[in-house]
Amino acid sequence: MPIPKLTSDGLLPPGEHACTLEEIIEFFGEIPEVEYRAKLCEKLGNFVKEVKSLDIGVELIVNGSFTTTKERPNDIDVFLVLKDTISREEAFSRAPILPDMTKANKPFWYGYRSIIDFYHGHKSSIAFKNLTNTFQRLRNDQQRKKGYLRVKL
Repeated sequence: MPIPKLTSDGLLPPGEHACTLEEIIEFFGEIPEVEYRAKLCEKLGNFVKEVKSLDIGVELIVNGSFTTTKERPNDIDVFLVLKDTISREEAFSRAPILPDMTKANKPFWYGYRSIIDFYHGHKSSIAFKNLTNTFQRLRNDQQRKKGYLRVKL
């Protein structure tokens, strides 16, 4: 399914929206500040390629100001849903691109190359539930809901 039209506030409509990486890059790469957003899209594409090569995840949840009409988003929020058959420890041992994750003592790791705010966990984890709930709320208006994107790996 294609990414839905954004609301008049420049947000994804509430809910989870399945899409491809290519659809994300095409849709959000064409918002004003195209050159800046093109760099973000390139970083996201490289990140997804690296994560796919690790063979530890089943999907990515993508959110943050990047998935809005904000002209200069600070970053892209990404949650990697780990395969059920992969423990966090095994995921970290396969992840030379994320060396600090092996030392992380919390369910999240931040700051992949200063562009991606990266989170990870199993779909059944509290981290997943908490983060997808957080992803659906607006920072300045907790009662309003917005959507997020889901990309299968």
